[in-house]
Amino acid sequence: MATFPHLKSLWDISLGDPSICIAVLDGLVDLSHPCFDKANLARLPTLVTGAADRGSASQHGTHVTSIIFGQHDSPVLGIAPHCRGLIVPVFAGESDGDLIPCSQIDLARAIERVVAGLEKKSRVLNETEKKIVAYHEVGHALVGALMTGSGQVEKISIVPRGMAALGYTLQLPNNFRPKIAF
Repeated sequence: MATFPHLKSLWDISLGDPSICIAVLDGLVDLSHPCFDKANLARLPTLVTGAADRGSASQHGTHVTSIIFGQHDSPVLGIAPHCRGLIVPVFAGESDGDLIPCSQIDLARAIERVVAGLEKKSRVLNETEKKIVAYHEVGHALVGALMTGSGQVEKISIVPRGMAALGYTLQLPNNFRPKIAF
């Protein structure tokens, strides 16, 4: 608390909102840690498999996640304990303590899952629906291309994802430079 002198005043205003979802892309997280009791956390499946252990990747993932979602009746007081959380493991650990990052394609898939939602394999589009969704998404891309200051289209998908999306168009700002913090 001494490191963040204004944190207490922020907690007086809000402890987070359950309608806000925060994704943590890090190592595996030990969800049995007492600070996560009553936390609304879900782990998305990635190619980083297994359970959290005492390795450096799991320790880092658990630490970062506890700073955000630690419940206030626990040893770690998080900054947004009432928000929903998605845990997306993108690092594994070696026995010597080294971190093993996932591949770029696996990282892109993990980000897509967070942004667009899980693929709805149960929702199969027929050929007519695929054509309608494709035209719709291309319309988003064309309007975006005609708008000044709009970023380039990175991806168009007609794969149903999330609660209601039958497809999506992903545009990134022109000056987008991903920032990765460790």
